[in-house]
Amino acid sequence: MLDAVRFSIFQWPLEACAAFFLLAGLLYPLTQWGTLPERVPSHFNFRGEPDRWAGRWIFGWFTVLEVFLYGMFSYQGHSLDYLLGAAQTLSAFTLLILWTKVVLTGLFAYLNWTIVRVARAQAAKANIPVMMLFSALLVVPVILLRVK
Repeated sequence: MLDAVRFSIFQWPLEACAAFFLLAGLLYPLTQWGTLPERVPSHFNFRGEPDRWAGRWIFGWFTVLEVFLYGMFSYQGHSLDYLLGAAQTLSAFTLLILWTKVVLTGLFAYLNWTIVRVARAQAAKANIPVMMLFSALLVVPVILLRVK
């Protein structure tokens, strides 16, 4: 059985990363709002090219989705319990939940940044290798935990 105590050293850094990505993903579009065109990309095809466009309101939906996912992963991973000192150990399952929260909030931050850049014509498309990296990062803890 995996030792739950040894995972607790990852709790604070991962929670801090998730909170940073959440704030970055939410605040960046707001700071750029005045320079955005009325239409922004809302979907990218498998080559990273924008194939659907929407109004700037799409950032509102992204915000709702990102905050919902962050909240659900925080609830399921008992983040508040740990931060308040009620939970003393971090199980392998909780580590997986926390890692997933970090990767998904990072992905949303990257998507918001990409949407802004493509909308302003600073980039022609989304960077597919970065998207593949986020996908690969989702399975890293599963592989590491299975190797043990």
